[in-house]
Amino acid sequence: MTTVSGSRGITGLGTDFGRFWASDTVSVLGTQVTVVALPVLAVSQLNATTAEVGVLVAAQEAAWLLIGLPAGAWVDRWRRRRVLMWSDIGRGLLLFSIPAAAGARTLTMTQLWLVSLAVGALTVFSLIAGQAYLPSLVGRDELVAAGFVLVPCGLLPTRLWRAEELEDIAPAQ
Repeated sequence: MTTVSGSRGITGLGTDFGRFWASDTVSVLGTQVTVVALPVLAVSQLNATTAEVGVLVAAQEAAWLLIGLPAGAWVDRWRRRRVLMWSDIGRGLLLFSIPAAAGARTLTMTQLWLVSLAVGALTVFSLIAGQAYLPSLVGRDELVAAGFVLVPCGLLPTRLWRAEELEDIAPAQ
């Protein structure tokens, strides 16, 4: 099913996909900054040990082990666009709690661990919902090109390729 109408947008895959791509790019960029910033914050502001930083990094990834499979089933039952929206809002609010606590001088490693675990869980939902939502944004014949535009997470120059330029790399099936 294609919901594309009118202008083909910056990606050449439609304006709906263009909006999704832009929001996904911001979300991925925020996720990548968080992955680096939380351990740096823990070491620089809380004098965290290597073990504490290890637990912090593990908490970011633990969500995949804890809820990865059930999250896919849950996302199939929910509206994917809402899952994407609420997971991004939730991650933003959770991450905002860190500078708020730091400003109040109440930031602790426990808070960083809990925020990291919760942000990781919301990231699982966001990524699963994004993959499931993609087919409703582009036609079947554009699905490979759309997926190819989204895959290089964090590689912004790669993400600026137009769909027509991708045909040489990922031919239509």
